[in-house]
Amino acid sequence: MKLLRYSLALLLLFFGSGFAFPLTAQDDVIAVGILVYDGVYNTELVAPYDVFQHAATHTNGRLRVFTVAPRFGSITTAEGLRLLPDFSFLTAPEIDWLVVPSGENYQSDTKDPALVDWIRRTGRQAQVVHSNCWGAFLLGAAGLLDSRRATTFPASLDDFAQAFPKVEVRRDVIFVDDNGVVTSAGSVTSYQAALYLVEKYLGPDVAQKVARGFVLEWDLSRVKHETVPPTAGSR
Repeated sequence: MKLLRYSLALLLLFFGSGFAFPLTAQDDVIAVGILVYDGVYNTELVAPYDVFQHAATHTNGRLRVFTVAPRFGSITTAEGLRLLPDFSFLTAPEIDWLVVPSGENYQSDTKDPALVDWIRRTGRQAQVVHSNCWGAFLLGAAGLLDSRRATTFPASLDDFAQAFPKVEVRRDVIFVDDNGVVTSAGSVTSYQAALYLVEKYLGPDVAQKVARGFVLEWDLSRVKHETVPPTAGSR
């Protein structure tokens, strides 16, 4: 029996959701888990993945970036790109920064109990929770935006406000940071939201190096955004 249990553990580790890579035990390493699922949009997924991976190269691996899917096996994005996630919900390690991209089926996704429950449980434990575009609807369904300021895709702000009356919806901004819960308008502005997180937690020099690698001009003061000052008891 012991041999059987050991063999099953190895199978989950190496084949559970594509592959698993060694996890470091360094206290200063930030585990960035990016949720991927069928119908996820390329831009809202790739933008944070790109930015955070490049930030890792400029900080001697301070960020460890990986993808997490609801189940084992490949997923297909809205644009038809097939991906093999690093982990499934069953095999994912602890996550410090949870990234929830947008998906084309976001309205039905908010009614998926397993997906919403995982986001809720993981988000409550994370240091940072970040959504792009319609990913905010998933955060709202998980209750992670209650009594917080948040934004989403501009054309969906009215629907967002109607669906989640406990959220203080912000308009005419690229992103909102409410004490570590960062929601963005999505699309190409997803790069700006990710660069903001790099600047906030890893410093402006690292953000500038990453931006230069993308041939982007990065100046946070010129980006329309809103930050909520920390309050007693906030995350």
